[in-house]
Amino acid sequence: MNTTSSRDALTRSGQPPSDVPLIEVVRHTKALVQLHPESNIAHRKVCEWIDQQLQNIASGEGGGITAGHKSTQKPIPADPQIVSSPETHQLDYKVQTKAKVIKAEKMEAKLLESYRRWVAQQGRKLPAVKYKTLQCDAYEEDRRNLIEAKSSASREHIRMAVGQLLDYAFQGKKKFGEPHKAILLPSEPRSDIVSWLDSLKIKIIWPEKGVFLDNANGQFT
Repeated sequence: MNTTSSRDALTRSGQPPSDVPLIEVVRHTKALVQLHPESNIAHRKVCEWIDQQLQNIASGEGGGITAGHKSTQKPIPADPQIVSSPETHQLDYKVQTKAKVIKAEKMEAKLLESYRRWVAQQGRKLPAVKYKTLQCDAYEEDRRNLIEAKSSASREHIRMAVGQLLDYAFQGKKKFGEPHKAILLPSEPRSDIVSWLDSLKIKIIWPEKGVFLDNANGQFT
């Protein structure tokens, strides 16, 4: 597992149980530490504890609290609200094992290859563009289609794809002009996510019954 951990971020909302060797792993007041749970027992315990806190947050039980301590965190409202600063805290990091990252990358590669073959059957080419040290997943030059693939239709994955597409579009604008942007997903996302992406002029591509569909009147299919 390759991940970084901040002692402040882990402990600001609660102390870990006594059997979680957090101090042993994170030895400084403010530090970034690379964890290796596959080979270090202490690292593994810390990662398991972090995962549990994130699961507690997702289930509405609160985050970073020890056993027996009742959470006072209010449920997240359905609609946006202005709140006082203590209630604005959220964890903007997620711990992922190396195995999960590799699995996601394989799923993205498989989805992209399937889409690339489907496009090739129509006599179209789907290469990529390299931006210095970065490279987009696919760029169809004839149609100016800039595409980023993700292994999940969750908001977390889509937010990452949005950032990548906007970055690539900006870097390549002088040479390629304004591209048509789309995210290639394994399934169609929720309607509220589609509406948000529409406001950014980003479309969706997804497979369905052996073909690929989009919400851009066939621009990407």
